Amino acid sequence: MNVLSMLARLQATLDRTDLVRQMLLIPSRALEMSSAGAVNLVVGYSGSAKSQAALDLTLWIAHQTKIATTQPVTVQVVYVA
Repeated sequence: MNVLSMLARLQATLDRTDLVRQMLLIPSRALEMSSAGAVNLVVGYSGSAKSQAALDLTLWIAHQTKIATTQPVTVQVVYVA
């Protein structure tokens, strides 16, 4: 996953210029979450710029969650026609 290009697309879609500086990576030291279950994320995708931003943000959340916890992370993308 190319994080910088993903954040650049998200910045452009949201008309922001400061997201890359503000989004910080969590240290690689794993933290235990209080809930014992897996993390499941579902995002709708239609090919539009806004749905691409939603997909990028979902993948960012999954990436950060995987870094911060030992919980399995599943991302499901639903194509909306």
